[in-house]
Amino acid sequence: MKKLFLHISIFFLSLFSAYSQSSTVTVKGQGLTRNDAINDARRNAISTGVGVRVQGETQMQDMVAIRDAVTTQTQGIVTNEKIISEVQKDGIYEIELEATVNKDTYEANVRTLSQMVGGIRFLTIVNPELAANGELPDLYRFAVDRVNEYLLQKKYRVLESKRYFQILKATKSILDKDESDLSYEQKMGMLADAQMLFEIDKINVDFRPGSGSIPGQTKVFFDVKVFDNCTGELLGTTPLESGFVMLPNPDAAQREAVRMAIEKGMVRVLYLFNESMGSWINEGAPYRVRIYNATSPALTSRDMRQFKNKLTSNSDFGGTFEPNLNNGYFLYNISYKKRSDQMSDLLMDYADETEALKPLKMDVSFQFGRFICFTPSAQKDAVKPLQDLDKVQEAIEKKQSTNDDTPLDIEKILQKTKAVKPAVLAKPDFMGTSKPTQTTKKTTTKTSKPKKK
Repeated sequence: MKKLFLHISIFFLSLFSAYSQSSTVTVKGQGLTRNDAINDARRNAISTGVGVRVQGETQMQDMVAIRDAVTTQTQGIVTNEKIISEVQKDGIYEIELEATVNKDTYEANVRTLSQMVGGIRFLTIVNPELAANGELPDLYRFAVDRVNEYLLQKKYRVLESKRYFQILKATKSILDKDESDLSYEQKMGMLADAQMLFEIDKINVDFRPGSGSIPGQTKVFFDVKVFDNCTGELLGTTPLESGFVMLPNPDAAQREAVRMAIEKGMVRVLYLFNESMGSWINEGAPYRVRIYNATSPALTSRDMRQFKNKLTSNSDFGGTFEPNLNNGYFLYNISYKKRSDQMSDLLMDYADETEALKPLKMDVSFQFGRFICFTPSAQKDAVKPLQDLDKVQEAIEKKQSTNDDTPLDIEKILQKTKAVKPAVLAKPDFMGTSKPTQTTKKTTTKTSKPKKK
């Protein structure tokens, strides 16, 4: 009986291991270089090798983006490979690859990344210099719609173009007047509640006239920039280019060329985003953390050294720790390997354990995704990177629910649009007290010169 049980156990263990650990597949990959083709084949091997498992799972809201990002990180997932054939034709390499895919490593990476993400929604915008008074030329509106259409086909979450056009028109005045040091892309991301951004740059049109009954030829080329809205980081720029289009109507030809460029080139734009997000698996998700330096006299690097040492001694943190002292706060560009809410709690704990920060009772004053501001509790409501963000968002949401296309009057919604400057606290005396500084008027006394005899 024991022998039978042992044989059954070994059988089921072998069956489970064969399914859970790896599968060997044969796939093809293409690219402009041999290395690109091999990497493409590896990604295709992962998609094929784990495909059955993926289909059997309940998909969470951002799972498609997460899985695409994990697929770019082939090391440790593709454990064995053999090139069966390779050819080069018309400047394109094609590789046929036999590869073994480790499913367990893949799923472990998916779980790790899904904990870090905290939501991924894409916003497609146009370079602000091309938008006059919040309006966009029709060709750029068409391009935004086509990019969103492409993303939706990939099952990515996007902000509707109608809402972007509405935000663009409604908020031009507030964005122009806002004095915070946030980038335009960060402000748009916050207003739209989008974490990743694609920015379309100037669309260049190459038109070659036809002759007689033969229509002219139209070609377009433009750049798409990829931003992490939460941190304001530019992840990279990808050029998009169409082939020549021959249509009698010039406007129709330009639109068709834009559609063609997006259909051909967006795969490279998405790979740029996925490759960056996939790197979070090993390095942690990027964060931009501000710790407001609102004391008098101001906190120094010596005061903050204990706090910085706590960060560097924790293996879940990475990135750069050099403080920026020029704008009234310490700025840390760091990475963290766990959830954002865990990081916020941990940073508050570290602040409570830091001699210079403990009396200030540092708290989260603002958070948008992975952009976080910490401020003394007494000033929690005084620091806003974008003035009255919630009021603007509420007004846009209300407008969105109606059929009224007239622009919002931001001036009536907001009484003032300038960023609020934080009050200055006295530097704590490390005895548990801190008092606001009071400005005193300067008094001048006239001194009388002795009269000459």
